[in-house]
Amino acid sequence: MDQTQNNKNKKKNALLIPFLWLLGIGLTGGLVYMGSSISKKGKQVAGLEQQLVQTSAALNGEKDSLLTELQKASTDYLALQAKNEILDASNNELKNKSNRLARQQNNLVEKQQQCDENYSKLLSSFDQLNSENKTLKSDLAAQQAESGSLKDQLTNRDSQLNAQNNLLVAQKEKLTADSTYSAALMDSVIRENSSNFINITEINGAYGLKIRDVPYAHYFYGITNVSGLFVNKHFISGLGVGVIAYNGGVTVPLYLDFRYHFNKRNFTPYLYADGGLLLKTDYLKEPILFINPGIGLYKSISDKFALNFGAGVFIQRDEAAKASFVNFKLGLIYKKGSK
Repeated sequence: MDQTQNNKNKKKNALLIPFLWLLGIGLTGGLVYMGSSISKKGKQVAGLEQQLVQTSAALNGEKDSLLTELQKASTDYLALQAKNEILDASNNELKNKSNRLARQQNNLVEKQQQCDENYSKLLSSFDQLNSENKTLKSDLAAQQAESGSLKDQLTNRDSQLNAQNNLLVAQKEKLTADSTYSAALMDSVIRENSSNFINITEINGAYGLKIRDVPYAHYFYGITNVSGLFVNKHFISGLGVGVIAYNGGVTVPLYLDFRYHFNKRNFTPYLYADGGLLLKTDYLKEPILFINPGIGLYKSISDKFALNFGAGVFIQRDEAAKASFVNFKLGLIYKKGSK
């Protein structure tokens, strides 16, 4: 057993020796390689150290330059900060100015709007004034034309007034000249007394002119008597009464008679006008109103008596109708106290 063990140990030792020898060789080679590597690394480290020194020197220079730049930049920053503060103050002031300007702008906008409104109003007022001005111009032209016409009329009126003044002067002179004659004539008229009393008895006849188919409208005839006074030798006034027969009945006239005699001649013309009532004998409550103007001639046959003939238009009206006639009068005149 020991022998086996020894053999085994010998075999192990025999295998261990080459291994150790190979291991030594490897270690020696590794050490040599490591040494060479270390030598190379040392050289590289020396080169790197030199580069590091150079780099450090360069970095220190750059650091100093950067520090200088940093100080300059810090100084510039401080200056810029001071300028910024100034600019902030200026900006605040500008903001305040901008706010004030904005408010002023708003006020200006409002004023502009108000001015626009006032301008529009002024335009409308101007148009209205222009229209009124045109109207006034036309009115002025019309008034000027009218004024010219009035001036012409005034000129004509002045000439007429002058003519009338001249005429008045002439009339005054004529009146002065005729005053004596007029006074004498008026005195003679006042003192004239041809007769105090007159009586006129007349036969009347008439024929209807238009409406003849109703009662009291076809014809009438009768007798009347007028008793009156001479006012002077021309005028006579009196009260008349009589009996008139119509186609419809009998009436009693009651009227006033006025006559004007022209200057006395062989056949003296005269004007007469009668007016009054015709009283119906069958019904007195419905009188007939009438007027009877006309003309005539009379001729004296003695100092106290004269004959007259007259013709006129007889117009009457009652409640039924209106009628008209042409009438004729033939009468005897008695004058009391004639000279």
